Amino acid sequence: MKLQLIDLLPPLKDYIHKMWIFEAAGRLPGEDMRMLVPDGRLLMLVPFRNVITGKMDKREYLAGPQTMSLVGISDSPAVVDTQQDGPIGIIGIDINPLGAYRFFRLPLKEIKNQLHPLPDLLGKAARQLEATIAGTENISRKVKLLQEFLVNRFHSETPDLVFEYCVRKIENSQGRISIRQLEQETGYSGRWLNRKFEEKLGMSPKNFSSVRRFQYYYQALLTNASRILRHKEFYDHYYDESHFIREFKRYTGLPPARLENATNNFGRLFL
Repeated sequence: MKLQLIDLLPPLKDYIHKMWIFEAAGRLPGEDMRMLVPDGRLLMLVPFRNVITGKMDKREYLAGPQTMSLVGISDSPAVVDTQQDGPIGIIGIDINPLGAYRFFRLPLKEIKNQLHPLPDLLGKAARQLEATIAGTENISRKVKLLQEFLVNRFHSETPDLVFEYCVRKIENSQGRISIRQLEQETGYSGRWLNRKFEEKLGMSPKNFSSVRRFQYYYQALLTNASRILRHKEFYDHYYDESHFIREFKRYTGLPPARLENATNNFGRLFL
């Protein structure tokens, strides 16, 4: 398995977490969990070899070769595989909350925990791009076309400054800021902020904070699980250890100790 990171055009750098090309010589190992966990971002997928399958929130999805798909923000893990044996090739774009609403301009709550063909969501422009990419063998050319498409969409959308302020506060605090504090700093009610986040991102600010906090600890756990799980301060930003374990199971399907001993080399590539 190989993951290659792609250099982004300057206008995209603050709005896309990373763009990558994943390739493997054959089907993903059966003993690998092949699990991707929630990270507070949307994911755009363009497979160019094999049919990609995914199971998320008890539903199964397919993304065929030379098609474009968008995975909405999620609060449940996804298990990824391929439909056939043989080589795998995927272009992926991890899209930050600050970019998601400006690129796609649709009610993102409606695609939460789901995968949709991008032409079904965006219409003619996405259909034309998908056809152009399908007719292009060169992978670098596919990447260039995707980035140019996103730059053009980004420039035609006005920023929502209150939403972006709240997203930055949540991300900079690793999800530890309270909604009450966001209310005080913005002058808007929690109900108003909920509506704003569900429209612009697909989940409430409270749930987004929970996902970002989980990601902070999840990455720390994968780095040094044996040391971290034995230190009380690791749980300081949860009510108690049982609260941490409940949230961890919510986002991975497993308690921390069990995940520590599991094989998820595929998922680790995308941290």
